[in-house]
Amino acid sequence: LYRLFIDPKYADLTVTCGTDVYRLHKSVVCPRSDFFAKACEGNFKEGRDSVIHLDDDDGLAVRLMVYFFYHLDYPQISLYGRDGNCDDGVPRQRINVFESGRDEESTKNLIEQEDLSQVPGESTSESPDPTPTTRNGQRKAKMRAESPPTPYDQIHALVAEDEFPHEVPSEMFEIYHSPNLIIHTKVYQLASAYFVKGLDKLACNKFERELDIHWNSSDFAEAVMLAYASTEMRDTGLRNPIIRTLYSHPELLDKSEVQDIIFKNRDLSYGLI
Repeated sequence: LYRLFIDPKYADLTVTCGTDVYRLHKSVVCPRSDFFAKACEGNFKEGRDSVIHLDDDDGLAVRLMVYFFYHLDYPQISLYGRDGNCDDGVPRQRINVFESGRDEESTKNLIEQEDLSQVPGESTSESPDPTPTTRNGQRKAKMRAESPPTPYDQIHALVAEDEFPHEVPSEMFEIYHSPNLIIHTKVYQLASAYFVKGLDKLACNKFERELDIHWNSSDFAEAVMLAYASTEMRDTGLRNPIIRTLYSHPELLDKSEVQDIIFKNRDLSYGLI
């Protein structure tokens, strides 16, 4: 599936969101989403033209949904660049999930050496042959010998090899773990709107894990407001973790922005009783 993700050669479905255009595969997307499956039926204009427009949706959330179709996961987005400046971290080129010191050719070399017999996300127990047999392998070995890989490059390599872990090792943690609470909320919203199987639970799990870390971040209040505005009362996937966080950290109730949300949102007020 990873090769299909980076190579649109056999794509038969176009999805647009603003200026972003994705060339996708119905055989991959439709089984994962009831919305896309029905839209691609011949009775609809989208099915006849094989073009679906998602222009009213959040661009970053759509990109992560597209990534999920081919990986059953989506990466943590770094909101700050390597130099500390603000960066939306959006993977605008599908091959470059994260910005990195590696150029595109180096990334392709990593992908080409991937064992396609492995299921994406699984690692093999056999150690690869350390002897490089190609010019690309020699260049890669030389690069590793001259400079030990940084945690930043290790994450990029894992993504390139379709082995991005659900839990990032601790030494990689600080680099990418900027708050993604709002992002996870928007992904959850898309998953619900387009009936993407598994994406809602994945976004919910990521959201809940991040609440344990970034409960005191500036993103918290906005994420709470968005979560309650975009879900119904019976949809507790995001709401229950928020209630638990407010109980675990009552000091949040002293913040004016949190008080304002509670005052305006009857469902949240009721949940705290």
